[in-house]
Amino acid sequence: MQVWKQWNDEKRTTVKAGSGRRKLTSAWGNRHLLRMAVNDRAALSRQLAARWSTDTGVLIWASSIPQCLLHRGLPALVPLYRIPLTANHRWLRLQWPHEHRT
Repeated sequence: MQVWKQWNDEKRTTVKAGSGRRKLTSAWGNRHLLRMAVNDRAALSRQLAARWSTDTGVLIWASSIPQCLLHRGLPALVPLYRIPLTANHRWLRLQWPHEHRT
């Protein structure tokens, strides 16, 4: 309804510039966050958010960390929820295809 009213009144459907939610991070903050993520590639979003809040004193959601990093060209780390395979497990796993190759 609001878009229709806006079109009738002002003949436009775009949102005014500057409206919306303010960003929590500045250009310096984005660089700082990127530097933290690059220095510790094994850190999860929750850990980066906790470190960010202690460094800057500003709370940030862990769900917004991957978006900030992706905007800067760095994909976020996806946590691994499985047991890593040992060398013996890998050997046993590849043994069956080698036996049944033909």
